[in-house]
Amino acid sequence: MTTKIILYTTLLLLLTNLGFGQCEKKDSTVFFDADSMRLGIFYKTNDKIDSTLYWDLEGNKINVSFKVPEYKYGIDSLNNFLLTEFRNRLNFVEVNGAALVYILLEGSRIKEIRIGKRIGYYKKHDALIKETLMLTQGNWIVPDIDKPLLFTYLFKMK
Repeated sequence: MTTKIILYTTLLLLLTNLGFGQCEKKDSTVFFDADSMRLGIFYKTNDKIDSTLYWDLEGNKINVSFKVPEYKYGIDSLNNFLLTEFRNRLNFVEVNGAALVYILLEGSRIKEIRIGKRIGYYKKHDALIKETLMLTQGNWIVPDIDKPLLFTYLFKMK
């Protein structure tokens, strides 16, 4: 009987330490593009993103850094440039919306652009948004990191 109590107490202590001895809370969030295709997973520890997995258009899983790079000429210049170029390519069609865009950079080069959310416009304008964003190729300042960089950008059409 004493042996059973000792074993039970030991087991209870082990389980208690395993469950409550952790100081970090791990959590994950899957995110999708506007067409409900899986883009990736954020892994969070104590409500901070500590790693991100991303699936590219070919289905390859890539470990990426989720940070915002700098644009060589500044954010206001970027916003004005993109709005002007987008409007010039629309051929006087009125579109007032926005798109949440995921941009994958390798070095300072854009590898992939995906639309995360469409707000107030139709899917047919996605290609024009991507084409306009590709005009910024090579103008991104990326911190020295050993993996590709994924970031979001709110593309405004007005």
